[in-house]
Amino acid sequence: MNARAPRLDRTQTLGEFGTRTAEIMGVYEEEYASYDGPIHEASSWWVIATQTIRTLVGFLRTKLVVLLLWIPPIIAAVALVAQYALRSQSGAASPPDGSAVAGFLQFQVYSLALLYMASGAGVVSHDLKHRTLQLYFSKPIAKWEYGLGKYLGLFGLGATVTVLPALFVGILRIALMGTGEVAGPIVMQVGFGLPVSILSTAVLAAVVVGLSSLTTRTGYVVLSWIGLLLVPMILRAILGLSTVGADAAGLVSLPGNVGLVSAAWVTGRTLEIPIWSPFAVLVLFAGAGIGALTWRIRQLEGIA
Repeated sequence: MNARAPRLDRTQTLGEFGTRTAEIMGVYEEEYASYDGPIHEASSWWVIATQTIRTLVGFLRTKLVVLLLWIPPIIAAVALVAQYALRSQSGAASPPDGSAVAGFLQFQVYSLALLYMASGAGVVSHDLKHRTLQLYFSKPIAKWEYGLGKYLGLFGLGATVTVLPALFVGILRIALMGTGEVAGPIVMQVGFGLPVSILSTAVLAAVVVGLSSLTTRTGYVVLSWIGLLLVPMILRAILGLSTVGADAAGLVSLPGNVGLVSAAWVTGRTLEIPIWSPFAVLVLFAGAGIGALTWRIRQLEGIA
């Protein structure tokens, strides 16, 4: 390694000079052996996911937003205690309808949107802007592991303001009112509500990670996310005033589809549209986000 490359002689061509330099430096093309071993470890995606969560939670704004978004679940818990006290005094035997649970689940969509707006927009675009992908791919890992790790990291962050509050409020609801004749309906409302919370988090995380994969500027991701939420909501309000119907109008927005799923599953309300419609739209939103992420990581050159 201490050998110096010779100076270019006037009688040598550039090719001869390169060959001579390779001989002195000990670089031989025929001695190069490509790496044919395993290209990844089984836990690489998990390492990326946990690292992503630690990075996002490390921001002060993330901590503040998460604390702020936990205020409504705490208020809901207090309301449950008050509702239980009133029902106990009045001796009500009929189970409460699931409208409060459905409203709580739909409110979580806006909480999750705010959290992703504050901290999740740069989950991939930050790596693209600062060219930190080499840090991830310094080990021989597969591209899909990077994508899966980033998605799960964003999902885990979102679950702190959706799945965990839904689980907390749901367990409290069952503990207070899940006895006697009303036990069955209460358990069913909570049992259907928790999957809706997981579904909404999974879909919104897919959309945000897809938007973040399309640009190196986090600000553009935030603006696109705001537009994706506000424009369909305005369109939904306009269509709701027409002859289309409120349920059909809800199909154009993410919160609207989550609300339709909550209404059908939790409250048991019969929709004016096929029950599979909101699920299909949510799958399309999620598929578009995952498709954008897949397209981006396939553009990475020199990576397994």
